[in-house]
Amino acid sequence: MNASTLRPPPAGRGQGIGAFLLALLMHLLLVAMFLLGLRWQTHPPVAVQAELWTPPAPRETPAPAPPAPVMPETAKPPPRPVDTEPAADITLQTLRKERERQAREAEAARLAEAKQKADAQARRQAQAQAAAEAKALQARQTAEALDAKKALEARKLLEARKAREAAEARQQEQARLDEQAQERSRADHVKRLLAQAGGERTPRQGAAVGAEAGGASGAALGTWGAKVASHIRSNTVFQIAPDLRGNPKAEFTVSVLPDGSIANLKLTRSSGVPAWDQAAERAIRRSDPLPRPPAGAPRDVSIVQGPRDE
Repeated sequence: MNASTLRPPPAGRGQGIGAFLLALLMHLLLVAMFLLGLRWQTHPPVAVQAELWTPPAPRETPAPAPPAPVMPETAKPPPRPVDTEPAADITLQTLRKERERQAREAEAARLAEAKQKADAQARRQAQAQAAAEAKALQARQTAEALDAKKALEARKLLEARKAREAAEARQQEQARLDEQAQERSRADHVKRLLAQAGGERTPRQGAAVGAEAGGASGAALGTWGAKVASHIRSNTVFQIAPDLRGNPKAEFTVSVLPDGSIANLKLTRSSGVPAWDQAAERAIRRSDPLPRPPAGAPRDVSIVQGPRDE
């Protein structure tokens, strides 16, 4: 081993590049750590790999030739440090702009989603309101139709009831008119019998007149009429005035019960002489009860009375 082997090898080009790369790597690592500290979201740490360059081990070489005269080496200027600050600023601005862009896009997406949800909610509410209005309209139309149907049925029932009542009223009126006609016919018949049996006629003469007028039933009515006339004449008290002319007659309608009791008495035609009208009414009332009427006799009879016997 000689003195040349103990001398350290001169610094070559590979060692300068390795130092430069190592310094660059350290700067980048510092910048990355700074950026990671500024980020608002948490991200897993980025794995960093560093590759170190070392000069190759010296190989055994044959014995060198006699050394040439050593020339003094010119000192090389140290490598100029790489200015990484502008690059870091550019990276920070880029990251900030990217975050702002992402934030704007996220906000725009959120607003768009909120608008879509609001529009969908508004459409659902409008549809629900339209459905509710349609349902309410249908229910109202159904109720109106039902009310109209009920009103029509009620009107028909009312008209039918009115028609039935009118028919019944007409029947009752017709029956009443028929009964009144029959009563008038019987009253006229009895009136004629009483008129024929009045005066000084005896019951036998009244019965004969009644028999001539209406057969067996007419004979019974004639007999009864003669009895009624005689009974009322016996209860008549009236002083005929000297100046009374003729024989003015008062006509009364008398309702006679089956036992002969007088249920009602009404003056239907005056004689023109109030004193005689009152005397005839008192005579009829004093004659209550009248002789019992025969079967088939009308309830209402007409009695005609004059102050003079004919």
